Amino acid sequence: MTGTVKSWSRERGWGFVLAAGRSYFCHYKDVSPALASADGRRNLTVGREVEFEPAETDRGPKALDVRPTGAAPDDPAAWPVVRAELLAPPT
Repeated sequence: MTGTVKSWSRERGWGFVLAAGRSYFCHYKDVSPALASADGRRNLTVGREVEFEPAETDRGPKALDVRPTGAAPDDPAAWPVVRAELLAPPT
Protein backbone atom coordinates (compact mmCIF):
# COMPACT_ATOMS: atom_id res chain seq x y z
CA MET A 1 0.00 0.00 0.00
CA THR A 2 1.16 3.57 -0.67
CA GLY A 3 0.68 6.42 1.77
CA THR A 4 2.04 9.76 2.94
CA VAL A 5 3.84 10.42 6.22
CA LYS A 6 1.36 12.47 8.24
CA SER A 7 3.47 12.99 11.37
CA TRP A 8 6.78 11.79 12.80
CA SER A 9 8.47 12.29 16.18
CA ARG A 10 12.23 11.85 15.83
CA GLU A 11 12.62 11.92 19.62
CA ARG A 12 10.02 9.21 20.25
CA GLY A 13 10.69 7.19 17.10
CA TRP A 14 7.12 6.87 15.90
CA GLY A 15 4.46 8.59 13.85
CA PHE A 16 1.59 8.03 11.45
CA VAL A 17 1.18 7.29 7.75
CA LEU A 18 -2.04 8.32 5.99
CA ALA A 19 -3.38 5.99 3.30
CA ALA A 20 -6.85 5.37 1.91
CA GLY A 21 -8.35 7.77 4.45
CA ARG A 22 -6.89 5.90 7.46
CA SER A 23 -4.00 6.66 9.78
CA TYR A 24 -1.51 3.83 10.33
CA PHE A 25 0.79 3.86 13.35
CA CYS A 26 4.47 3.43 12.45
CA HIS A 27 7.35 2.58 14.79
CA TYR A 28 10.99 3.19 13.84
CA LYS A 29 11.67 -0.57 13.94
CA ASP A 30 9.27 -0.95 11.00
CA VAL A 31 11.08 1.68 8.89
CA SER A 32 13.52 0.47 6.23
CA PRO A 33 17.24 1.15 6.83
CA ALA A 34 17.13 2.91 3.42
CA LEU A 35 15.36 5.77 5.24
CA ALA A 36 18.05 6.15 7.91
CA SER A 37 19.47 9.61 8.53
CA ALA A 38 23.20 10.41 8.59
CA ASP A 39 23.39 9.39 12.28
CA GLY A 40 21.89 5.98 11.49
CA ARG A 41 18.46 6.63 13.01
CA ARG A 42 15.51 5.43 10.96
CA ASN A 43 13.39 8.50 10.34
CA LEU A 44 10.50 9.58 8.17
CA THR A 45 9.98 13.01 6.66
CA VAL A 46 6.50 14.51 6.92
CA GLY A 47 4.98 14.66 3.44
CA ARG A 48 7.13 11.85 2.05
CA GLU A 49 5.38 9.15 0.06
CA VAL A 50 6.13 5.63 1.33
CA GLU A 51 5.09 2.05 0.65
CA PHE A 52 4.15 -0.26 3.50
CA GLU A 53 2.34 -3.41 4.47
CA PRO A 54 -0.88 -2.62 6.36
CA ALA A 55 -1.68 -4.67 9.45
CA GLU A 56 -4.55 -4.71 11.94
CA THR A 57 -3.45 -4.99 15.56
CA ASP A 58 -5.36 -4.99 18.84
CA ARG A 59 -4.36 -1.30 19.14
CA GLY A 60 -5.47 -0.33 15.62
CA PRO A 61 -3.98 -0.13 12.11
CA LYS A 62 -0.19 -0.34 11.83
CA ALA A 63 2.29 0.23 8.99
CA LEU A 64 4.88 -2.53 8.65
CA ASP A 65 7.93 -2.75 6.36
CA VAL A 66 7.84 1.00 5.56
CA ARG A 67 10.06 1.74 2.57
CA PRO A 68 10.70 4.71 0.25
CA THR A 69 8.91 5.48 -3.00
CA GLY A 70 10.34 8.28 -5.12
CA ALA A 71 12.31 11.15 -3.65
CA ALA A 72 11.71 12.88 -0.33
CA PRO A 73 10.65 16.54 -0.42
CA ASP A 74 13.97 17.51 1.17
CA ASP A 75 16.03 15.12 -0.96
CA PRO A 76 18.44 17.03 -3.26
CA ALA A 77 17.80 14.39 -5.93
CA ALA A 78 14.25 15.79 -6.20
CA TRP A 79 15.44 19.36 -6.79
CA PRO A 80 15.59 20.79 -10.30
CA VAL A 81 18.89 20.51 -12.11
CA VAL A 82 20.71 23.80 -12.78
CA ARG A 83 23.28 23.87 -15.51
CA ALA A 84 26.73 25.10 -14.40
CA GLU A 85 26.93 27.68 -17.22
CA LEU A 86 23.85 29.41 -15.81
CA LEU A 87 25.62 29.87 -12.47
CA ALA A 88 28.81 31.32 -13.95
CA PRO A 89 29.12 35.11 -14.05
CA PRO A 90 28.98 36.63 -17.53
CA THR A 91 32.34 37.27 -19.20
